[in-house]
Amino acid sequence: MYLIIVCFEMSSSQSEYEYTAEDEGSSSLSGSGESGSVSQLSYVKSKGRGKGKRKGKSSRSEVAARKRTRAENQIGGHSGDKDACSMWFKGAQTMGGICVSAACMPLACCGCGPVRQISEGQRGILMTFGKLSRVLEPGTYHANPCTQEIRRYTVALQSLDVPRQSVLTTDDVTLDVDAVVFVRIFDVVKAAFAVENYREAVVNLAAASLVTVVGNTSLEHIFQERGTLNDRIKDQMQLETDEWGIEVDVEIADVVIPTHMQRSLAAAAEAKRDGKAKLVTARAEKKASTILQSAAELMENPIALQLRYFQTLSEIAAENNSTVIVPSGMHDLATAAAGARAGK
Repeated sequence: MYLIIVCFEMSSSQSEYEYTAEDEGSSSLSGSGESGSVSQLSYVKSKGRGKGKRKGKSSRSEVAARKRTRAENQIGGHSGDKDACSMWFKGAQTMGGICVSAACMPLACCGCGPVRQISEGQRGILMTFGKLSRVLEPGTYHANPCTQEIRRYTVALQSLDVPRQSVLTTDDVTLDVDAVVFVRIFDVVKAAFAVENYREAVVNLAAASLVTVVGNTSLEHIFQERGTLNDRIKDQMQLETDEWGIEVDVEIADVVIPTHMQRSLAAAAEAKRDGKAKLVTARAEKKASTILQSAAELMENPIALQLRYFQTLSEIAAENNSTVIVPSGMHDLATAAAGARAGK
């Protein structure tokens, strides 16, 4: 079974090399065709000139055409030799790889040899003679050890730590900021060829974007609008990472401020809390003074005071109380309250 796979790989490789050779040789063939047409044209002109009345030396244009024809033939011959050498070299490498694969066949059952496995959450790219052949989905693949290479890339979500950055805010406060970048590859080909090392590139880009965005923000806004800062950093990075086939998300993990600024912020927070407490106390005192003023005005008017007593006795009488205490001098009011209770 392994020999059948190797033979299939050999046949597919050979067909690919023949196709490549045809593509590379198309320019030489087109050049030879043009030279043939030019030489045929010069032959017709010379033949017509022999039959005509005019005789003499060839014109300058005809001489230049013949020189150009000889040069194109020489160039076409050399390019054909190069294509032939390239084909023989590729064929020799392919055969050597097949021999190595056959020699390593007993080790294939142990996972060694020219067999590569792409796991779930990964994608692979197959390189043949340094050129991209195709993208590999999860599975097991055979590669010619002399002519092919399989590279694996993780397409699952990855987290990368951004080194701590020292940032100067707009209000001249120096901060140490830590961040985490979440990375997901959505185009393996771009991630492989648009950037040399996408992890390192993403971390460096995140550090630069972090310094730029946080440096244009005040200390108060950093603590109050951290989510907005994350979105701004992400948008700035995404402009570059889209060209790399990578989707990113950024989270500010920690913001460290100097010790003296910590004391100042703590004092400001404490003063703010004291102010709120005093405001609550003042509002309570104002409300209490309003109530006391109303009570004083009520006590100055005897009729209003008696009405208040009567209202209180009515409320007491409405309850199922067996005993009611009546102040002295309020006998008539007590009688009225008792009558109201009896009528109920």
